[in-house]
Amino acid sequence: MIEEQTLDDRVKAAMADITNLHGFVRDYNEILREGDYETLGRFKKVAEQVVFAGRDLRNDPDAQRELRTLREEWDCAPEDLLTKLREAYSQKVNNFKGVYGTNKDLVYEEVEAILNASLAELDPSDPYSKSQAADILAVYLSEALKERMNEERARGILRGDFSRNTGITTLTKSTTGNGSISDAQRSYARIRAADYIKEEKDEEGKVIGYSVDSKKLKKLTDNVESGSVLYSSVLAIDRRIKEAKKAA
Repeated sequence: MIEEQTLDDRVKAAMADITNLHGFVRDYNEILREGDYETLGRFKKVAEQVVFAGRDLRNDPDAQRELRTLREEWDCAPEDLLTKLREAYSQKVNNFKGVYGTNKDLVYEEVEAILNASLAELDPSDPYSKSQAADILAVYLSEALKERMNEERARGILRGDFSRNTGITTLTKSTTGNGSISDAQRSYARIRAADYIKEEKDEEGKVIGYSVDSKKLKKLTDNVESGSVLYSSVLAIDRRIKEAKKAA
């Protein structure tokens, strides 16, 4: 009997570290753009925890020395700190590329299984089912597909017709609307996620179910950055959904 391969916990932890630092750099940049320097000051301490995740700062002399050096380097203007955070992120990604490359197929398989299991719960005879499929994939893929946008870009997305962008003509309430940049990001995620839906059809061409497009998903998981973010976010969402169902 062939033993099923699973991801090593250290690989999962490294992907989580990349995901956390990825989100941190994005959030720091947004706060910097808004000019909220009081919040930026508090971010430095959090940044240290993110960069040194998994390191024993209490007992590891090398980690302690690196932290002292880091604090000296980060005693700079907020704009310069953003550059240093990006450099720290790039270094973490580059150091992980080799390990990720040998594990990316397992990442793909686990993510695909979770997404397809969620889509399998839909009733394809429901006229809203394809729109619901877009909603489901948007929840799972939003972090990996998230796009930076300003107010002008947000207004453009919110003014745009979801049906025109996706080909989905029967909409749920959550696929349209007006609102903030975060609303636009969610709407954009649905538009992008709809592109990852694959219709499963019988011999007569009738839709009998939905699955995630394997080629497009593979393209995401082949990349160390999007793959790490996707895996960590999908597993976290799946865990929360299972916990909620168990508690219900």
